[in-house]
Amino acid sequence: MIKSLYIKNFTIIDELEIEFKRGLNIITGETGSGKSVLVNAVGQICGDRSSPDMVRKNANKAIIEARLSLNPSEELKHTLMKNDIECEDFDNIIIRKEIYVSGNTRLFFDDSPLNMARLNKISSLLIDIHGQHQHQRLLHSEYHIDYLDSFARLKAMHEEFRSLLWDYRQMEKELGNLKKRQKNATEKKELFQYQYDELLNAALDAEEYETILSDYNRGLNMETIHEYCRLLISSLYDGEHNAGDNLVSGERALEKLAAFDKEFEELRNSLQNARETVEEIGRFAESYLSDLSFDPEKMEMMRQRIAQIDFLLKKYNKKDIAQLIEHKDYLKNALQSIEAYDNDIGKMEKQRDTLIEKINVLGGRLSARRKEQALQFQEKITRQLREIGMANAVFSIDFSFVEKRESPFTIEGRRIAAFDNGFDQAQFQIITNAGESFKPINKIASGGEISRVMLAIKTVLAETDDLPILIFDEIDNGISGKVAQIAGRKLLQLAAFHQLLCVTHLPQIAAFADEHICVTKTEEENNVQVQAKSLDKQGRVEEVAHLLAGEDVSVHALDNARHLINEAREIGDR
Repeated sequence: MIKSLYIKNFTIIDELEIEFKRGLNIITGETGSGKSVLVNAVGQICGDRSSPDMVRKNANKAIIEARLSLNPSEELKHTLMKNDIECEDFDNIIIRKEIYVSGNTRLFFDDSPLNMARLNKISSLLIDIHGQHQHQRLLHSEYHIDYLDSFARLKAMHEEFRSLLWDYRQMEKELGNLKKRQKNATEKKELFQYQYDELLNAALDAEEYETILSDYNRGLNMETIHEYCRLLISSLYDGEHNAGDNLVSGERALEKLAAFDKEFEELRNSLQNARETVEEIGRFAESYLSDLSFDPEKMEMMRQRIAQIDFLLKKYNKKDIAQLIEHKDYLKNALQSIEAYDNDIGKMEKQRDTLIEKINVLGGRLSARRKEQALQFQEKITRQLREIGMANAVFSIDFSFVEKRESPFTIEGRRIAAFDNGFDQAQFQIITNAGESFKPINKIASGGEISRVMLAIKTVLAETDDLPILIFDEIDNGISGKVAQIAGRKLLQLAAFHQLLCVTHLPQIAAFADEHICVTKTEEENNVQVQAKSLDKQGRVEEVAHLLAGEDVSVHALDNARHLINEAREIGDR
């Protein structure tokens, strides 16, 4: 429920705060007193578009703030969670809108900033406004199925269908992506296979490559190696004046010297080690040279192998054999994945086909249940309309499907489109006068008639509709007398399930108020002041008398007002 509404610098309102109660809140006042401004203010916090001219003259910004107490539905909790809004105290929620003369607006839900789309989504779960100039769900056929499903208690089936359809759409998206990847991969399969075979046949081995490079380099420099090996042997081991012989002489000299001074003994040992190392190097060079041979055929094979690997490194832009091997493994995995696509796609298509079958079955059941329940719904709405002054009214629901040739969904042998709420398209239709044909609800010219249709619908749905707050602006256009009293009784019945804010000029409806608010406007020196006062018992009598008699309220009018209020109370107690 709306606990209070605070308005500052909005159109003609300077500053105003109104408290509302549970049940039926009646708002009355002279024409032009500002009643419609209150409704417009509520519309602003429901997401209606604003403009700079809504800001009161000489003010910088307008403020509209509604304080609410809610018993949140699961849908509301889910919507808040999706929009990252945390709400700790649902008994004291504030929706606030600031409208600036610059044209900017700021929106808040419990201090969490919102954009217009998010505010619309949230407020649509809380408040429904019905009036001649208000945004009305009833005028939009996409909501009509929701009203019928609420009456027929089909919301669970409706949500199950939505969930299955969402799963189907996700699966179709995944399947499309998988097929696209398969197509891209298949286009590359021949290239991948060729590259993989090329690398596989190359029998890549990092150690082998290093060995071949070394052997080939040795073969290319055979003469130089031979020359320096001979030089090494001659210098160290086998020449006329080789280092080995000289070191032997030096070693003998140190041995003689050691006989006179032991310090030479250690030097003799060092020189002996050096001589042995020199001799070992010479012997190695001699052995190496004896094994050295040149094989032209083997050299050509090594040259071709090195050329092959160098070509692959350059072709695949790799710096070493390890990277080439890694690329070969990638190609192998890619080829295996390509082969697996058919199997994966086949499995997913079976899952999709199962989903399609489930959707077809559930959609058919849902459509059949709706058409069964529609007969009872139509009858009840028609009866309600006739009780509130539309004597010749007939209410009907027109069902249709949207045919779609490429759709996988079928009903009654026809391929049709699927929507979040099922296969059906439903539109409320009405005859308002005898001799007329059915026409869509949104073609009704009279705002009062639209409001009464909604009143009839809300009365029928009272026990199942979970929208907490309803606002009726001028519900009473075109009715009077006994019919007005019936409308008041129905509003009171509706108020047992919802908080109602009802703007009216009829005393028969005002008499049913749980809370009666009177709006007045005064002008002093071009300064307009709007006030809203909650009436006590006597004030209610006087205001209802004023609605009955106009400006001059007589004792007789006061007595009639008391009688009307007492009669309304008795009706309410039944």
